[in-house]
Amino acid sequence: MKKSVLDYKTTLDLFKMKKILFILFCSLNILAFSQSKMVWLKTADERFEMKDYQNALIYYKKVLNDTIALSTQILPYEVQLSNRDLSKKKQERNGKKVTLEEYVEHQIGMCYKHTFDYHRAEKQFEKTQHLEGYPTDAFYYGNALKKMGKLNQLLMLLRCLYVLLLILTP
Repeated sequence: MKKSVLDYKTTLDLFKMKKILFILFCSLNILAFSQSKMVWLKTADERFEMKDYQNALIYYKKVLNDTIALSTQILPYEVQLSNRDLSKKKQERNGKKVTLEEYVEHQIGMCYKHTFDYHRAEKQFEKTQHLEGYPTDAFYYGNALKKMGKLNQLLMLLRCLYVLLLILTP
């Protein structure tokens, strides 16, 4: 009789231990994803420096939208994926004070430009041409418009830039 009570307690302890290990394993998995954006950004920057623009583009997109990367994994039950916001604090990147989101958006446009995907580059630089940290994106936007044969839009852009230049110069 005493042995069966002991077996029951041992079995119960093993069950609790397995439960604790399972919870610990799941929490470690979540903690691993909390740093993933910075790892992806570092990898993307390394790929960009090596002129591997296709792979850099993949990692920059993961930084902007981590639900793309997390959706490829098999997760148990019904897990709702959420996209964590990037830091809004301005940081020093390539000699410019910009937010992390502005930097990544600019880099995505540069990857499209370097891979000669002018259609996507046009859309990307249209979004980023107004960023304070990257005034050259307006030039890249105009270049993409030219490559796409959208000369009327290019002419309107040049007129706006000319008027802006007249206003800003004393």
